[in-house]
Amino acid sequence: GIVIGPSASDILVEGLSIVNAMNGVVAQGLTVIGVEASNRVVRGMLVGIFPDGNDPLALRNRGHGIVVDAPGAGLPNNSLSVDSSFVGYNGEVGIVSIRGNTIVDVSFCEVVTNGQLSDAHDGIDVNGLPSMVKYNLSRDNTNLNGVVNSGSAHGIEAGSQDAGTGGHMIENNTVLNNRGAGIAIRAGSSNNVVMKNISSGNAAGIYVNAEQQGQT
Repeated sequence: GIVIGPSASDILVEGLSIVNAMNGVVAQGLTVIGVEASNRVVRGMLVGIFPDGNDPLALRNRGHGIVVDAPGAGLPNNSLSVDSSFVGYNGEVGIVSIRGNTIVDVSFCEVVTNGQLSDAHDGIDVNGLPSMVKYNLSRDNTNLNGVVNSGSAHGIEAGSQDAGTGGHMIENNTVLNNRGAGIAIRAGSSNNVVMKNISSGNAAGIYVNAEQQGQT
């Protein structure tokens, strides 16, 4: 739908509806040596939903709603702020930061019914460096097969990606009726703080799994 280039700073994407895309908004990371981008904001968006608030059905986004791509190895961090947006009905994750050196701050968003085309994605995923997830509603996220498992359909997930990532603040969120856990902390993601959240109707309230890496 919209791509924010890897060197683009001082960018505001606001007030749009994005449907019928692979990924709705992509914040690219550097693939060659360059300057770390800053002040990239997505605000007041409808990602995966029509402007009138209706489910787009056959025109749903097939991949992620909003994604922060990982830079190449050894290159500067890639960051994005997402606030006051409705992100729903996407095939994979609603809002996601990919792997080690990515940062995403998510606040005042409603994230709904994502993960419909995958058994490995969730509502909000923070997979990289210390990020903030505050004051969001993440509800009714699901998966393709409709089966509860450790790796999908969570309202908010930290990990699992690179060992040594984490340090996220997950605070004052409401997580409701997700097929997986309300909040999941998975292998490779450590030193996270989960506090002052409301969780109801999920497969588990808070799920912690060291899996094979033993890092959590």
